[in-house]
Amino acid sequence: MSLDALRFRDGETLSLSDESSGSSQHFLLLDEFYRSGLLLAGLPPLWWAVPAKHEHRYDDYVSDAITSGEISEGSFVDFGGIANVPANEFFGVAVWHLYKSIDSPYKSVLKLLLIEIYASQYPDGDLLSLSYKKKIAEKTANLNELDPYIAMYRKVEKYLIEQNDHARLEFMRRSFYIKTNVHLSTSNDTRLPDWQRHSLTKLTKSWHWSDATIRHLDVRGAWKVSSATQERRVITKSLQQSYAVLSKFARVHGHNQKITGADLNTLGRKLYAVFQRKPSKVEVVTRGICPNPQEPVLSLQHLTRQSGDAGWCIYAGTVTEQKATAQKPLITATAPVKILTWCYFNRVAGKSTTWQVVDPAHNIDVTEVKNSVSAIRESFPIPSSATSASAALNRAARPEEILLISNLGVRPMTGKTGDGSILTTNRTDPLQFGGKQINLIQSVDLLVSNSWGELFVHHFDGNTALVDAMMEYLQLAPNDALLPEMKICCAAKDYSNSIESRIRDYATDLAGFLKAPGHECATQFITQFDKGFCRAFLQLGKPNYEYHQSHAALVKALQQPNSEFKAVVFDPRCRNVGILNRIYEKNKADIIQLFVHEDGLVANIYALDERGTLFTNRQPFHRVGIIFEQYARFLRNVQNNCLEPKTAVSDNISNSAFEFYLFKPTPHDPYGIIKITTSLDNKKDYLPISVFIDVDSDRNRQITMFCEDVEFSSVEYSGRLFLAMAEHIYDHRRKFETYPIYITELDLSNRYSSINQMESHQTIHLLNYKKRIEFQLTQALQANVPN
Repeated sequence: MSLDALRFRDGETLSLSDESSGSSQHFLLLDEFYRSGLLLAGLPPLWWAVPAKHEHRYDDYVSDAITSGEISEGSFVDFGGIANVPANEFFGVAVWHLYKSIDSPYKSVLKLLLIEIYASQYPDGDLLSLSYKKKIAEKTANLNELDPYIAMYRKVEKYLIEQNDHARLEFMRRSFYIKTNVHLSTSNDTRLPDWQRHSLTKLTKSWHWSDATIRHLDVRGAWKVSSATQERRVITKSLQQSYAVLSKFARVHGHNQKITGADLNTLGRKLYAVFQRKPSKVEVVTRGICPNPQEPVLSLQHLTRQSGDAGWCIYAGTVTEQKATAQKPLITATAPVKILTWCYFNRVAGKSTTWQVVDPAHNIDVTEVKNSVSAIRESFPIPSSATSASAALNRAARPEEILLISNLGVRPMTGKTGDGSILTTNRTDPLQFGGKQINLIQSVDLLVSNSWGELFVHHFDGNTALVDAMMEYLQLAPNDALLPEMKICCAAKDYSNSIESRIRDYATDLAGFLKAPGHECATQFITQFDKGFCRAFLQLGKPNYEYHQSHAALVKALQQPNSEFKAVVFDPRCRNVGILNRIYEKNKADIIQLFVHEDGLVANIYALDERGTLFTNRQPFHRVGIIFEQYARFLRNVQNNCLEPKTAVSDNISNSAFEFYLFKPTPHDPYGIIKITTSLDNKKDYLPISVFIDVDSDRNRQITMFCEDVEFSSVEYSGRLFLAMAEHIYDHRRKFETYPIYITELDLSNRYSSINQMESHQTIHLLNYKKRIEFQLTQALQANVPN
């Protein structure tokens, strides 16, 4: 410990770091300095020239002594007195020692207990440094009593005995023994003076320690993870008890805390990062406890629980399936990657560790385990210290390294190759592989280390494992931050290169469409997973997705009204989406587009409204031009109605334009498409129909229809409305034909729209009403044609 006297007395503090407590302590730091510092050269501290009984008037005593000539002003270095520690230092120091306990738990436990004692005796208790100075002045103490660590031990021991806290007393004694670094079980250890060995031997005998206990502590460097796990629990509990006592003291006495808000925030974040337990977080139990817990042999075993759920566990040594029931595993998890990561970060698994796998299902082998551990090691080199830089702790945690491991413990092809359709196909996309369109990616683990030194393993399985992992990945960084590059490893040997490449492409595409800066509109990115489709999008600024089991389910989802324009992009590897893909390639905001695909005597009709919502219809036709003409007339009337002052609509419809397209297949392009120009003349091969929908005072729907100025209303015709209109149309057709009936004008009252929760006259609503009413009228017409 080094102190600059002038800077220290002026209250100047350093920024928080591994070696500096920042603003958290001043007098307590000075207390430690005075009782443990050794003068090797230079001037002695002035504090030693001030008798302990005058400590409370330190400055006055020094001034008088200099004036009288008792003290020569230039013969000492003055760091100041420590008569009383301000109450506002205790909490900051408590947090600081918790911070230091991450890497040095045994030393920190002792110091934290000492601070707890100081706080419990406040304001009347003596600091150790003052007791130390009194003993020096009295010249009666022996060297053992003057040793700073023994003096600290005696004070803490007395306190814990008075508290009847035998659990912490025993742990404190272990901490003291380990901190001395004296190995009493080794008789030929000549590193230390005899008096230290003698003093420690005397202490351990008074504690009634057995030789086995001492040997166990002496070989701490070779402790295994089971010992570290047990010790970590004891350490954490002791730290929590001290923190609780000091936190309560701070609430009562420390109204103006010595520690600054910035330092407290930094310390709190680091403590949270190390001690907070979460389901997906990898807990490092060996840190600061045992430096070399590596096991020469590790056995990974696959378990099937009574509930039917599968799980994995790891054993030290060679463990067969039969012997596993009699031995406690080091750790269990639902997926093997979490276990391997835990073994690596706790240094249980090293480069020389021999792996064995007990898996009756044969879903994993030793080579795959080794490859996964190697990928983890390359992606996450273990730092020499757990303490993160304070600069990183001054802001929210950000991801730094990301590794994706797929298919460890999974064989997606098992039982699916019987008919040979997979082996004979050239369809090699791992997300829809072979003739059976099998998704080969059935298990994904996302390993993430962040700037606070935390490591998480997020496990996903099933058909949507990859997209679930991607959603987690895309949410890791704030919107203004770039995501770190994701490293990819396919653990299973089957199609590993193809799977890694596909994952990389999908991650790049998804991040590009959903997170890339500069996108002018929201995007829905659609990828095929086996026979279904995954539609990814941003929802309230966060990545989300929906999985649709079939092409029909996807179309139904695209037909749902959008609150804003959303572009749709199809992954180029999607199958059976040629028409949809070509339609959405043309899609533009605030443009209503109509597409017609002829299928014999039936037309498949598609439309995209001003917000990109999909409309579909399928109906017989005699001449394709009629379809375009009547839809053009309908859309123009919709636009004109929306311009009327009585109608409250968005500007999108009123300012929109229309585009019309006809599919024209060619030998080179089965989905060739041409743009159609449609004119609205007065020559029509159909009877135009206008429809107005409202509600009555009882909120019942009322429909009024007009055909050539003849009115038909649900008030007049009730349940025969559609039949009456169909009869009228049939009587006025020249050849008494039953071709479809076309509605060319449709309007919904504001009252009806409000009751049905339609926030505006979005075109998709009107198109759907047109389709529905046309179908009912056509059905009525066809059912009542005279023989």
